[in-house]
Amino acid sequence: MRPSSDDATPYDHPTIEPNKTTPRDIRIEAQAEPFSTQIVGGHGDIHYAPNIYTGHAWVHSDEIADNQVAEAQKAFVPPPGYGDAWSTLNSRNVLIISAAPGTGKRTAAVNLLAELRQPRPERQHTAQARPNLELRELDEDWEKPRISKLQLFPDQGLLLDLSDSLDQAPGEEFGTQLVDYASKLAAIKSFLIVLTTPEVWKACAGSTSDLTVRDLGRPTAYAIVEARLTHSSSPYPERVQWLSLDGFREILRHNPLPGDLDGLYQAIVAAEDSPAGRADAVDQFHGWRRHLTDWWKSEEAERGPYERAMQIVAATVGSAPAGDILTMTDHFLEVAGHATDVHRPLSGPDLSERLRRVGAVTGEDGLVELEPTRPRFHGAVLDHVWRERVQIHNYYKQWIVQVTTDGRVGKKYIEQIAASVTGMGIRRDSVEFLELIENWVKNRTDQDILATRMLEDTCLDPVVGAKVRKRLRAWSDQKSTPERLVDIVIAVCQGELGRERTVVALTRLKKILLRSNADLFAEKVSAAIVAIAHYPGRLQEVLAEVIGWMGEPNPTPGQTGFLALMEPYVEIENGGEPPVARLLTECRHDDDIRNVLAAAWHTAVYADPSDGEVVSAIRRLLSFANRRPEFIDITVDIIGPAIQGNLKKTIAGKVLFNPAVGNVEDGGNAAHLKLLDLLFDETHHAVPATPVSVGFPVEETLVDTPDAVEGFPMWNSLGPDEVTDEPRKVDGPSSTAAVEDDQETVTDQDNGSGWADRGSTITDRQSESSDLSAPAYPIMPTAPPPDGAGIERRSWFRR
Repeated sequence: MRPSSDDATPYDHPTIEPNKTTPRDIRIEAQAEPFSTQIVGGHGDIHYAPNIYTGHAWVHSDEIADNQVAEAQKAFVPPPGYGDAWSTLNSRNVLIISAAPGTGKRTAAVNLLAELRQPRPERQHTAQARPNLELRELDEDWEKPRISKLQLFPDQGLLLDLSDSLDQAPGEEFGTQLVDYASKLAAIKSFLIVLTTPEVWKACAGSTSDLTVRDLGRPTAYAIVEARLTHSSSPYPERVQWLSLDGFREILRHNPLPGDLDGLYQAIVAAEDSPAGRADAVDQFHGWRRHLTDWWKSEEAERGPYERAMQIVAATVGSAPAGDILTMTDHFLEVAGHATDVHRPLSGPDLSERLRRVGAVTGEDGLVELEPTRPRFHGAVLDHVWRERVQIHNYYKQWIVQVTTDGRVGKKYIEQIAASVTGMGIRRDSVEFLELIENWVKNRTDQDILATRMLEDTCLDPVVGAKVRKRLRAWSDQKSTPERLVDIVIAVCQGELGRERTVVALTRLKKILLRSNADLFAEKVSAAIVAIAHYPGRLQEVLAEVIGWMGEPNPTPGQTGFLALMEPYVEIENGGEPPVARLLTECRHDDDIRNVLAAAWHTAVYADPSDGEVVSAIRRLLSFANRRPEFIDITVDIIGPAIQGNLKKTIAGKVLFNPAVGNVEDGGNAAHLKLLDLLFDETHHAVPATPVSVGFPVEETLVDTPDAVEGFPMWNSLGPDEVTDEPRKVDGPSSTAAVEDDQETVTDQDNGSGWADRGSTITDRQSESSDLSAPAYPIMPTAPPPDGAGIERRSWFRR
C-alpha cells in the first residue's frame, strides 16, 4: 500500500495485503508493482478501506535520445567542477547540481550521464563502462516532489530537472530520503542527477550536502564560443577570428551565461561577412538596440506617429495581410490619442512606401513581415517600446483588448498577440500580464480566449511558469475568484498543462470541485478530466489520481472525476474511444485494473447518498455495454459487486427496472440480464432481507454466512456489535406476496427456516414510476426462494 506521505519508505516493494473489512470481498492482491492507492469511505457508522491498486505510481519518463546526447556533447567544454561532479555521481549514484538558470548545468548533466556509458580516456582505468545504460528524463509531474514517485529500474541513468519548480519546491524529507534512495539505486546499478537552484533546493541542502555540487563553475565565454565555431558542424570555422574584434571582445569581456552565448554563435554564423554584417551580429546579441534607438530617435517625417504605430502593430501580430496591418494601425492611433495621424483612404503615401519606412516587406504569400532578415526583431521592437516609451503602456494594453473583441480584425490574431504580450513578460521575468488578466475579468471585458492563450503560453515556461502555476492554484482555491476566471483556469488545465503536468492540472481541478459553488463548474471540470485522460499515456495516471481523491475527507471531487471517466457517451476531440471503453478493454486482460474499477464503483455507490448520479452512470454504462457486446461480461464484473452490496437502497431496482436511459431498447438488454443473473447467484451471500412490502413490516434478516460473521452488515440496521452467528427469526405471521410478471404469478411463503421469503408485485404502473426515492415495494428478492418455488430469474426483468 502506498504511504500517504513521504515519512515512510515509499519505494519499498511491499505485498498488498487484503483488507479484512472490505465489503463484498472486494480485495486486491498485487505484487508486480510497489504502490497502491488507498480509498477510505464509509456508509453510516461502518467504514472501509479497500486497497486500490493503481498500476501507475511513478512519474512519467522520456528517453534521452542519442541525437539529444550528441547535441549536448557537441563542442562541450567541461566546467571546472565537472571532475568532482563525475566522482560524486560514479561513487554515490546520485548527484545534485545546484546552480542558477542558464549556467549550463543541463548540458553538463547529459554529458555526465553519457560518460557513465563510456568514460573519458583519462578515467577508463578507474571507471566501469556501462554501454547498456538507458538514459531517461523524469517528468516533474507532481504537486510536491516525492521519492515515492521516482522509479526504480536497473541500468538506468535518470535526469530530474527541478530548476523551475519554485512553486513545487521539495521539503526537507525529500532530501533525507534521497540519501537512502541513492543506496537503492546503487543496488540495481542505476544513477540519478537532480538539477535545481539554490532557492528551490533550500530545504534539502543540509541533508544532501555530500551529494551536491553547488557550483560547477563556468568555462570562459571565449572558450565556449570558440568550441562551437571550430566544431566540425560549424559552417564557418574561420569566423573564430571575429572574436578578437572590438564589438565581440566587449561582449566576451562581460562573460555572459552559457545559455546566452548560444545566441552569439547563432548571430555570427547568420551574419554577412562584411563590416555591416559583423556590426549587425553584435547588435543582434544586444537585442537590436542600436538599430532601434537610431530608428526611434529620428524626427523625420517618414518616422512619425503613423510609422511608429505601424511598427508596433506589425511586431505584435507578426505576419499578416497588409490591409489588416493598416486597419489595426489606424485603430492603435485612435486608442493612443493620435486620431489626426490616421491616414484616410486618399491621404498618405502608397502602401509600398509605408512598408519601406518601417522596414516591412511583402512576401510571396502576400503577407507583410517586419524586418525578416533580422532574427527575433519583433520581440526587440516591443522590448524597446516597453523600456523607452513608458507612457504608451496603458494605451497598448487598451488596444490589445479592443482589437481582439468580436467584430475587430485583431480577433484573428489572438494567438500571435498573446505570444507577444507574454513574450515581453518572459524576457523581463515579469508576470504583470496576470494582473492584466484579472483586470479584464473584473471589468467584464470579453477576453477569455486571449487570457486563456496567454496562460497556456506561460504555465510551462522555465522562467515564469512557476509563478503562473502558483497563481492558477490560488485562483482555483480563493472564494473570491470570479466564475469567469475559474472557467479560464479549467480551460488552461485541460490544455498543455494537463498533457505535460497531469497531476499539477488535476490538483487545480480538484480544488475547483471543493469550492462552495462547485456545482457551477462540475460539468466543465468533468470534461477537462476526460480530455486529460485522452492524452497519450495519461489515462491510468488520471484514474489513479481521481481514485485517490475518493479516499479524502471530502470525496466529492473523486466521485465527480471517477464518474466522468466512466461516462461512455462523451465526445472526444478528434474522435477516439471514451476513457471507459479503453479501461474496459484493459480490464479484459488485466485483473488489477478490473479490481481497481470494481472497488472504485463500490466506493462511488456508498459516497452517493441519493443514488442519483451513480444510478444514472450505471444505466448509461449498461446501455453502452448492450451496444458493445464485447464489454458485457466485464461491465457486469465491475459494477455487480457494488449493486450486490446496496439492495436495501434499491439501487439494483433503479438500475434494472427503471432503465429510462432511452438506449436499452436500441441496444438490447443483454447486460441487464447478465447483471440480474449475477445478483440472483450471489444474493445469499451476506445480503440482508428487505421489508416484504408496504403494509407488511418485517424486520431485516442477516443471512448466516462467513462474510456476515466478519461483522460487516453494511446497510443493515444492526450495529456491528449486534451481529451474531445466528440469523434472526422474523417476528409475526408468515408473509405472502404475489409476484406478477406479464402472465406469470409466483407465490412464496415462509418455509419455516426463518427466511423472510417473499415476492413482490411488479405492475407496469409501478415499474414505470418516476419516483425512485421511496420505493413502495421490494424491487427484487434478496433471499433464496423456497425449494420448488420455480421462480424464473429473468422474468424479474421487465422486457
